[in-house]
Amino acid sequence: MFTDEFGDKRIENRLNKLVEKLVNFRQSSINFISDNSSERRSFYRILQNTSVTESFLLTPITQSCVQFCAGKNIVVVNNTCEFNLTSHMGVLKKIVA
Repeated sequence: MFTDEFGDKRIENRLNKLVEKLVNFRQSSINFISDNSSERRSFYRILQNTSVTESFLLTPITQSCVQFCAGKNIVVVNNTCEFNLTSHMGVLKKIVA
């Protein structure tokens, strides 16, 4: 997916691994997709990199989806549920204190 974007193969490999896991596991939780704490930290570092933007990540994923869906009938399901947890703000601070 990402090649020669940063000029650093380690960053590109880590970024490719992150995107691959996000797509394959269909989870957005870094904790869930990480094999260990070292990998989790490396994923967080990638996401904190100022060169890595949302559109930067979405472009190859979108292109992959377009290729996958080409010539197929696709059913799209949309869930409009929204969670409002603002009333829970500070709960952990109260419990820990």
